[in-house]
Amino acid sequence: MRGSTQSTGLAHATTARPGLVGLHLNPASWAGLNARAAAVYAGQMYGLPELRHGALSLHEPVWGTTLSGGSSTFGFEDYRETHLSLGAARAFQLGTARSLHLGVAVRYYHVAVERFGNAHTVGLHLGTIMQVLPLIHVGIHATNVNQPRWTGDTPLPRTLSVGAAYDLSERVDLSADLFKDLDFPLRFRTGVEATIIPLLVLRGGMQTAPSEFALGVGLRRGALRVGVAAEQHWELGWSPAADVRVQW
Repeated sequence: MRGSTQSTGLAHATTARPGLVGLHLNPASWAGLNARAAAVYAGQMYGLPELRHGALSLHEPVWGTTLSGGSSTFGFEDYRETHLSLGAARAFQLGTARSLHLGVAVRYYHVAVERFGNAHTVGLHLGTIMQVLPLIHVGIHATNVNQPRWTGDTPLPRTLSVGAAYDLSERVDLSADLFKDLDFPLRFRTGVEATIIPLLVLRGGMQTAPSEFALGVGLRRGALRVGVAAEQHWELGWSPAADVRVQW
């Protein structure tokens, strides 16, 4: 599942990036938000209408803790997944130059399959981001740590990602992740984000196993953010996405 063109444009190398908006991210990232944020996202994988997905999210800083919630959906009339998410994140100061972000998200999963009925379960996601140096963050994100299952023999994917982010300058940020789904090979992900002018942000990234690259553009105007991005799978083709978010 996706939920942010910023993440898509960076090839999802966002585990150690604080201050991001979206549901399907390291929940510790939300602790870096210093203002209320709402976002609407839509995408379609490999140009197939059956693989459309969308998400709504809202983040609200309250008394030093960022509360987050929203929903996402994937599929078509014969197969439909629906997710409802709630989470919280908080930042703690470690001395004068470092900080530690902790986040947790609880996600309700529901799947409906034509002629086969439906199933539901709940997953727990945990994340942390630590500022180890003024310009460097490291992060960890684990999904479905409670080992939820659709049925007795159908577990949901469990993943673990470990990443680092480096603020190369005021205009350029670099990030890299190692991502592991327990049922698939290890993936390496890396991305770069460059602020060309205050209005325009460019993003690019790549990942392995399978090989994909990603491109993205973000436009900023006051509280409004508009993003477009696309991933390119070497065999399956393009997966475009767009989102609109407001931060105030």
